[in-house]
Amino acid sequence: SKNPADRNRRLRQYPCALDLIIHTHIEPISKEHTNKSSEILHRFVGKNGNSEIFFVQIKEEKKSGEKSFMSVFPED
Repeated sequence: SKNPADRNRRLRQYPCALDLIIHTHIEPISKEHTNKSSEILHRFVGKNGNSEIFFVQIKEEKKSGEKSFMSVFPED
């Protein structure tokens, strides 16, 4: 599990993550999940209000097409 400081830092980026997913004009980097061939991972890259780069990761079930938010995390 993640430490509380890291968890809080990621939660603060959640609104930026939603905005990125909804409004991005750049296709995410997509690849098959290394441990689960039934899933595709989509990684979006964006910048927050402080011009800090962050990533948003979503998984997609190949069979159903269902997508689930996995995480948001800073570049560093």
